[in-house]
Amino acid sequence: MARHEVVAGDGTQRVDLAGSPGAGVMSTSFPTTPGQRYTLTFQYGRNNRIGAVPARARVEAIGTTTLLHLDLQHGAPTPFNSLQYFNLAFVADSPSTTLRFSGLTEGVHGVTIDAIAVRAAAQTRSALPDPRQAGG
Repeated sequence: MARHEVVAGDGTQRVDLAGSPGAGVMSTSFPTTPGQRYTLTFQYGRNNRIGAVPARARVEAIGTTTLLHLDLQHGAPTPFNSLQYFNLAFVADSPSTTLRFSGLTEGVHGVTIDAIAVRAAAQTRSALPDPRQAGG
């Protein structure tokens, strides 16, 4: 039976935010609408070759200002390949937003990331009646 270092939660691949000789960074920019609410989701775990050391990473969404900034940690007693799910919203403040993941663990094994998605939140209509529609 093969022992996998990392099990993919979505598809067949994950990315480990560690590198050689140290932590790695992954980023991408995408178009956004200022004032629009977006939801960022992904799965994360840790490479089982890290041993008992907790794996740490940072996730950021950056427009004109920092829209989201959060440090993640995956460590004992959570098993290596027990995926944790991230789901958090931000509101865009510019026509372009950069999503950045940074490894914070020294060495060549760290937090693993998979199934990254950014979705515009559905626009909800007010529950209040439109006064123009009221009978008079």
